[in-house]
Amino acid sequence: KDAWYLDTVCGFVSGFATTCVMCPADLVKTRLQNQPVDSATGRGKSYANFVDAVVKIFRSEGGLAFYKGFWSLFLRTGPHYVLTFSIFGVLKRELNS
Repeated sequence: KDAWYLDTVCGFVSGFATTCVMCPADLVKTRLQNQPVDSATGRGKSYANFVDAVVKIFRSEGGLAFYKGFWSLFLRTGPHYVLTFSIFGVLKRELNS
């Protein structure tokens, strides 16, 4: 039988899994957005594109670099998933009963 604590655990696991998948892309996006820009061409000075950023980050910092900021991202998205799953579960059970 469904219970609120099952919804909470599922939300927590879902938030954790989402953070594991999104953290590398979020890190690369942030690096691209924060790189210095050449005023003459309007292009970034550090990275040419997404793939170039991935390769340069991996070569200079290693694979774990893509998970820098993991906990801050999880603290932002985790509660969202926990609350969403919990509230949806409670409402679903109440409306079906």
